[in-house]
Amino acid sequence: MSAVQQLNRAAAPAVPDTVMAMTSSEWSTALYASDMPTRGGEHTAEQVSAWIVQGVERLGGDVAVWQRTRDFVRVLDIRDDAERARAWRALFPKVRRQDRANDVAWRLCKDLREAGVRRFFPRVKVDLGTDEIGQRWTVEMLARDVEMHERATGEALQLYRMGPPSAAAVLVA
Repeated sequence: MSAVQQLNRAAAPAVPDTVMAMTSSEWSTALYASDMPTRGGEHTAEQVSAWIVQGVERLGGDVAVWQRTRDFVRVLDIRDDAERARAWRALFPKVRRQDRANDVAWRLCKDLREAGVRRFFPRVKVDLGTDEIGQRWTVEMLARDVEMHERATGEALQLYRMGPPSAAAVLVA
């Protein structure tokens, strides 16, 4: 469970490692697809985790959840309001359910934080290659995004491991 630093595991809710490795946006995506009730109410971290696992299974696995979450992020980049609204409705036709999924995912984050669990997602630099004038480009990404991209496409990315802010990036062989 390299993506998670746990300060007090004994006091923390029982959340499976597979759920802990996901981002809260992925939790929201999986919750939307699960049997989570759309109406309010309090739920245990264990129940929320079970819904997340169910949503992951329904969507076809963690890579499929990651891809759908990336689609959601791409919709946010659409500048035209009407086009963005159409794309959003295509991904999440039930607005109230999506709002509820976001709220439940946020609450799980809060409950874990209050229990002393700190989630940490390592970042890496990805080599984007050289442009037409010879400028080399890199982008910083979550290591999870790189892993999911490689699992989804079979395409390996050229990685640079991030060091402390003052250290130079080191090529990962």
